[in-house]
Amino acid sequence: MKYVFIEKHQADFSIKAMYHVLGVTRSDWYM
Repeated sequence: MKYVFIEKHQADFSIKAMYHVLGVTRSDWYM
């Protein structure tokens, strides 16, 4: 669910900021 939000809003917010707020790490994204 977090990843869908990131995909939909990557034009509005920085990916790094969303990772931080949502508690996601870059390595989680690539799994």
